[in-house]
Amino acid sequence: MTRVKIPELDFQYGIKKDVYYREHQNRTSIVRIFCRECGTKLLLYQKDGKQGWLKWCYFDRIIKPWFNSRNSNMQCPKCNRVIGKKTVRKGRLSYEIIRKSFKRRTIVRVKG
Repeated sequence: MTRVKIPELDFQYGIKKDVYYREHQNRTSIVRIFCRECGTKLLLYQKDGKQGWLKWCYFDRIIKPWFNSRNSNMQCPKCNRVIGKKTVRKGRLSYEIIRKSFKRRTIVRVKG
């Protein structure tokens, strides 16, 4: 298992290497997602594949949420802006992210 140090949280995270990881050419990155409106941190997320658009956040890839994650839509705890809507995609629980409602920053990239 590949372990990655996440500097701001000061812990080692084990990259999930499953079917979805392998479907995306064994590439992944850890991204931090913020509310575009107020800049509040919302979550750390393992994004598999290329550094393209973030359209869905799958529950099993969320590393650290800073909001009430499983009960409702993804909503900023500070300004109450809805960032993503809870849905099921290809049999997996996920949030469908609303374009231009968030900012993201890549923390770590992993290949291989």
